Amino acid sequence: MSLQKRIVDLIVEKPLVSLLLGLAVFFTCAFGAKTLTPDFSYRVWFNEGDPLIVEFDTFERRFGNDDRAVVIIHSPSGIFDAESANLLVKMTEKAWLLPDTIRVDSLANFNWVHAEGDDLIVEPMLPDDIKLTDAILAKRKKVALSHDTLPDYMVSRDGTAALMYITIKPALGGSPDYEGFLEGTTNADGKKRPGLRALAAEMTQGDHQIMITGGPAINHSFKEAAEADIQTIFPIVFGLTLLFLLIMFRRISGVLFPIVVILTSVAGAMGIGGWLGYSINNMTSIVPQILVAIAVADAVHILVSYFRAIKKGANRKTSARYTLEKNYVPTLLTSASTAIGFFSFSQAAIAPIGQLGMMAGIGTLLAWYFTYFVLGPLLVVLPVKAGTADETS
Repeated sequence: MSLQKRIVDLIVEKPLVSLLLGLAVFFTCAFGAKTLTPDFSYRVWFNEGDPLIVEFDTFERRFGNDDRAVVIIHSPSGIFDAESANLLVKMTEKAWLLPDTIRVDSLANFNWVHAEGDDLIVEPMLPDDIKLTDAILAKRKKVALSHDTLPDYMVSRDGTAALMYITIKPALGGSPDYEGFLEGTTNADGKKRPGLRALAAEMTQGDHQIMITGGPAINHSFKEAAEADIQTIFPIVFGLTLLFLLIMFRRISGVLFPIVVILTSVAGAMGIGGWLGYSINNMTSIVPQILVAIAVADAVHILVSYFRAIKKGANRKTSARYTLEKNYVPTLLTSASTAIGFFSFSQAAIAPIGQLGMMAGIGTLLAWYFTYFVLGPLLVVLPVKAGTADETS
């Protein structure tokens, strides 16, 4: 007796046993999702043993971190007026209180070194211990715009924009908490500690426009973009898939059965990613969309033949046997060849591409497995009435 016949016999004659086998694999895989964490930092693009990462970690431990956010304060009326100068001083002071901040540099605390007679004087460009009058600010503007370092570094050459640099502490072998730095954190006592975005919103006043860029903001934006895709694109893809299934089969069961395969395949693949120590990043976040198409293709091949047999008068068991035997080799070969294509990505030098290939490849094989060992038994045990599905393939 061939392996194909043994598998089909098991599914048709012992549907509850085969369903338990399918669910056992599903739960074993899916529990790994508990360890799947988001990571959108620069580190995710390298393997942990990559010489570049090792060298970078060594550099950070010896010399510190250069990962910093850049805050741009723009005022069409100019930075060197009382309102803008006081805003910059106040914001610089508050920036020191942001989560994970270890250094803040701006015009407000830039050390202006100059000589008066025989004295060498070092003072902040915008001191906070005196009233910043128009006369003082006019003098500081002249000094700043003629300085060797400050123009195009902390102030624009036309004097309408100032830049603040906020350095965050290094993670030393891990990824910094960009989200906590930007969005805020919660202390052990439940007290909220605001992040940079909240500070920028608080300090925006008058004609001032405050913008945030730099490494932390860009890395966190990658996470936000991936989350937005998951929250918008995946529901759209899923919804359109259900709509086309309903139009094609014109019965609720023709929609619900593929949903089972989709959900088990996606959850299983993401769980496997967790067991393998992968993270959710810009590449692996698109695995669900890929598996929707693959899982639906497997399910549709089975259901078209199944509903055709049901419509011709066969019972559920006979119809299930017919479709499982007819589609066994085509779906298995298609799934295997597709998985091999994805697995070929696993050798990519860029880590997320390799992770995408592994998760999508395993998900493709799981989609076939769940089609037979979850959907197959359901076709036998659940009541399905003859409908009006199109008999064409």
